[in-house]
Amino acid sequence: MAASNPPTHDTPALANDLTAGPVGPHLTKLSTYLLIGFIANNASYLMDVVYLGALGIDALAAIAFAFPVTYALHAITRGFATGAASVMARALGSGDRERVAVVASHCFVIALLFCMVCAAGYALVAKLFALMGARGDALALTVRYMLIWLIAFPALAITTVGTLMLRAIGQAAVAGLLTTGGALLQVFVAPFMIFGWLGMPALGIEGAAWAVLVGRGVSAILCVYFYARERLLVASFREFPSSCASILHIGIPASANNLIVPLSAGVITRLLADYGPAVVAGFGVASRLEVFISMPAMAVASSVGPLVGQNWGAGNFSRVSETMGIADRFCLAWGLLALVAMLLAAEPMVSLINDDPTVIGTASAYLLIVSFTFGFLAMQNSASFSFNALGRPLPPLILAVSRLLVVYVPLAILAGNLYGAIGIFWVTALVNVAAGIAAAAWNRNTIRVAAERGRVGIGH
Repeated sequence: MAASNPPTHDTPALANDLTAGPVGPHLTKLSTYLLIGFIANNASYLMDVVYLGALGIDALAAIAFAFPVTYALHAITRGFATGAASVMARALGSGDRERVAVVASHCFVIALLFCMVCAAGYALVAKLFALMGARGDALALTVRYMLIWLIAFPALAITTVGTLMLRAIGQAAVAGLLTTGGALLQVFVAPFMIFGWLGMPALGIEGAAWAVLVGRGVSAILCVYFYARERLLVASFREFPSSCASILHIGIPASANNLIVPLSAGVITRLLADYGPAVVAGFGVASRLEVFISMPAMAVASSVGPLVGQNWGAGNFSRVSETMGIADRFCLAWGLLALVAMLLAAEPMVSLINDDPTVIGTASAYLLIVSFTFGFLAMQNSASFSFNALGRPLPPLILAVSRLLVVYVPLAILAGNLYGAIGIFWVTALVNVAAGIAAAAWNRNTIRVAAERGRVGIGH
């Protein structure tokens, strides 16, 4: 097929064909490399909580307030990368390798322009977190952390965009190494900067943000080097408007969809702020543990994009359906396993991070109530990645916006008023289940209809 033609001098030599061979091993390989990166990446976030837990409740509350914002900015860059990855995977599936390098290069430019816009808004940081309910020392610590984190954001954006695009063309191993290396370096240098080990100045919560810059800065440099070495960077801007249109057609809805998680976290954080910093800290701990526990399911969900994209571009509809079936079954199985694990270990896990009774009680309650829905949340993500790979970004956006604004926010406010924090957690669980089922059903129907009609909208 066209995708297996030898590359010309002007096209990148690097590509893995996902349109042939058993689907299961392809998905396993992609997921394994992605999981390694996830583990390292999220271990760095979890270790921030562990390190900062030694500084006290206000530091934990600060990182909890910062999380929705940092996650949101990160989510937007992932949306840009999702748009580029969709175009690249379908281009590769149809044999257009030159387009792969052009789109990759222009996506880096878009991400850096976005970072510049974010940096220009640093003066609004304090007002933003005050609106989120941060007060006193927690507010001051949150602002100090965010001002440094914004400096590190371009390095994080380059690494995020670069690794996601590499997965789109089957280079999950390289992407995993880049992500893992930067995350591990961040974990290693963070305590030196936070606590002042080996004579270094003790920077406290700001040290955690500086560690992000060091770890992700090294990853970003290596990422750019790899793209340049493999001739995946082009200096021409002649096709930049066309690339922007293709990337942002999917990237903007994908970014909006990605924002649902941090917006939901922001809503919960604001609602919980009225109960005091210890409750917010407990939710912050639970959020980090939630990400860590759900990583295997999320790795599989995130890996469907390259398989769906390349096979959609090649017209292999049955392989697209098979991919989604395997992914959904795994996600549900992992959700059940997470529930069992939390029934046995939720409270001991939280107590290792902080021994405050309110922190332990809040975090444990959240994990016990919500853990069984991790699989459904992963199913929604799997459907979203599939839709984006198909070049159809509106269904996941419609689902995500409906979930947050129409269902979640009103019910969370009502349940919070009636039952307190526990009510908010139960609403989160129920909404996860409903969203996962709806997303999977819509995605399966879309694939079925396209297969029956026997046509593919390449759209690149």
